[in-house]
Amino acid sequence: MLYTSGHEVMRTPAPRRGLLKTREGDNNRSRQTGATLIELMIGLTIGLMVVVAAVGSLVYTRVASTTVGDSSRLYQDASTAFRIIGNHVRQGGARRVVNDTGDARVRFNRDYVGFGSANATVVVTGTNGAGTSTDTLRISHDIDTSLDARDCLGQKPIAGSVNINNTFTVVDGELRCLGSGTSGAQAIIAGVEDMQVLYGVKQVHPATISFDLLQYQASPTDWSAVETVMV
Repeated sequence: MLYTSGHEVMRTPAPRRGLLKTREGDNNRSRQTGATLIELMIGLTIGLMVVVAAVGSLVYTRVASTTVGDSSRLYQDASTAFRIIGNHVRQGGARRVVNDTGDARVRFNRDYVGFGSANATVVVTGTNGAGTSTDTLRISHDIDTSLDARDCLGQKPIAGSVNINNTFTVVDGELRCLGSGTSGAQAIIAGVEDMQVLYGVKQVHPATISFDLLQYQASPTDWSAVETVMV
């Protein structure tokens, strides 16, 4: 724009737009905020701590789950072993009823002698392991073909057998059973360190006592006097 002052013509200076824009951009950049290096390091540290805590919690959960699983498996294995052994201990000495007199009378099978003889029937016997060695338990009962009797491995006895005999022992960390079937000893459960057996032997007591006295022994001398078994 031109202004007249006497004979002189004056020109007003034009605004310096480029310079103004540059200064405005500098002001905008000065107003921008961000994280410093220290703040970034603190954030990374907190994040790593959270990750470590999460990983530790996951590892603890997995270990606890494994421990619970092992305990449950151990309980189930022990329950299976005691159920099998207990079943045959309760059947120990069982005799079938026969009718060989030609009349209506029946009697228990007199031919069953177990591990003993006709004069002394032996239902339970075993061996006492020396030192830290495991014990061996042997249990016998009569064969009843009408009831489809089986041994500790679920096998039918070999043809011609007069008894069902079961032998329990621990070999290489496994509880094994040798039955009266055609197969050899087989493992029932694994993870067994030892098996100790005590036998309740009936004792002679005075006439004033009306109940039987039992003495638990690791290796009885009279197996025909054994009435209870503790495993």
